Amino acid sequence: MSNTTTVSPYENDTTTADVAGFTTATSDVVGAVGSAVGATVGMAGAAVGASIVGAASIMMEETEEGREAVERLKKDRRREALQAAKPTELGLHITDRGSLVRAAEKLGYRPEKISKTIMKVDKKSSIVMYNDSGKQLILAATTGGVAVSSPQGIQPINALVRQHTIAAAKQHLALKYKDVTAKVAQNGVLEIQAKERDTRKSGGTAQVKALVSVDGQVEIDVSCIKGSRCEEIVKDFADAVGAKATTIKKKEVFWQLPGESTKTKVKI
Repeated sequence: MSNTTTVSPYENDTTTADVAGFTTATSDVVGAVGSAVGATVGMAGAAVGASIVGAASIMMEETEEGREAVERLKKDRRREALQAAKPTELGLHITDRGSLVRAAEKLGYRPEKISKTIMKVDKKSSIVMYNDSGKQLILAATTGGVAVSSPQGIQPINALVRQHTIAAAKQHLALKYKDVTAKVAQNGVLEIQAKERDTRKSGGTAQVKALVSVDGQVEIDVSCIKGSRCEEIVKDFADAVGAKATTIKKKEVFWQLPGESTKTKVKI
């Protein structure tokens, strides 16, 4: 039996993806609740914004400065409404908050307050990030990793984890493998393929295919090798993206000795 291993960046099974990368019913329910909260916050922000515009139109002329002032007030009120909403929170195995901040920045988020001096002194302080549409991410250090929360529900968190996983996976594979390619399927799953650089290792030269799902978990297929070295390949990949194995299914080829092809599937 080779290996089919499921690996996830999430501490708890609150959001899982199937082989094709679609979220399960649990994730859908949580996402629906988060969407409802986000919609409520959005309506509250819109109502506040409308009242501000109405008052501002009386108090100031339609100048460029006036419009900018109204827009700033609207953004401030939206942020206040977001802070009042109870956010969805997910714990992650990822320990490097800096890598999550960089992933969030790739998605268009900006830190509200971040001081390198403070970060070095107080690593438990939360990092709050916003994007132009008003979505919010809060990154807090925990004993086992990082907790990410958002008033808009689970979707922004899943998008952040996916971005982080893609960046970390590409970096890891580029260092140890060659012929790295990536393409996105119609269902949103990103497929990354690579071949091992070192052709002298026991059991053969491994080929790796990583399927990054919409929530950032990954299924890894390791082929063209025999024996248990596939477990080492999977562990290295999981460590690189900040994930842990949750299930392992061994296939017949796993028990073959080097010289006899192993396939290992991993979900991260």
